[in-house]
Amino acid sequence: MKLLLATDLSSSSPVVQAAVDRPWPAGTTVCLLHVLDLPPFPTANGIEDVARDSAECAMKPMAEELKKAGLSAQTEVVTFGQPRVSITDYAKKWGADLIFVGSHRASGLTRFLLGSTAQGVVRSAPCSVEVVRGTGSSAGKAMKILVATDGSDCATKAVRSLGQSLWPQGTVVRLISVAPQYVPIPTLSVPYLNSEMVARESASFDLESKSRAKTALGDARILLNQLGVEQLELAEVTSGEPKVLILTEADDWKADLIVMGSHGWHGVDRLLMGSVSESVAMHAHCSVRVVR
Repeated sequence: MKLLLATDLSSSSPVVQAAVDRPWPAGTTVCLLHVLDLPPFPTANGIEDVARDSAECAMKPMAEELKKAGLSAQTEVVTFGQPRVSITDYAKKWGADLIFVGSHRASGLTRFLLGSTAQGVVRSAPCSVEVVRGTGSSAGKAMKILVATDGSDCATKAVRSLGQSLWPQGTVVRLISVAPQYVPIPTLSVPYLNSEMVARESASFDLESKSRAKTALGDARILLNQLGVEQLELAEVTSGEPKVLILTEADDWKADLIVMGSHGWHGVDRLLMGSVSESVAMHAHCSVRVVR
């Protein structure tokens, strides 16, 4: 496995600690990547060389920590470019299987105009991405992992990926599936509809939605059982906005990690609606892995 750790060199960054704390398949290779954020025309006074040397020096103890944990580690410094673009480009070039990236919780106008690095990587990475947030974990400590599924191919891949991955002994997995609610069309804009027709349509949609959610939970449970996951719980199917209820469940259950698939929204759809996985990744209190 090839694990890419994107680091801003902050001593409080959780990505290295998370990599050290988790079990990994034999032969896993880790690359510590830092993208230099330099002012325009840095080469005039040799700033680039100084910044690169400083970054490489700062990453040495991080690499040693990874090696002590039994991982093969290397470092890489990329000059120029927006971090979210450079991280994605390097992941493609290096052939990463999973990217760890920290979150600085950019918000409001800053996120809208520039986007956070984590959000940009989640959106465009060629592989799975975990937005890592420190939760006070320690090496070998059992985790609480919330897995969201809607029964789609993307969700099934995420469930399978979790079941095939290594986790600390005693880790508990909890499955959740949210039934989206019917959004009625205003009858005033469609003359041939009346309130009774809308009510029937709403009831039919909600019933079918709950049925799909229950089926998704059952299928995911069977798959995880087949993959040897023993400590498994099922959350009660609820109706509402998926991203809100997933975040609420993670908070209430005090999850350490949320795992979900990516439906890959593009263009206007993403701008207007956003993807559930991206929203959860940006707003969760804990780490979130978006599986591709």
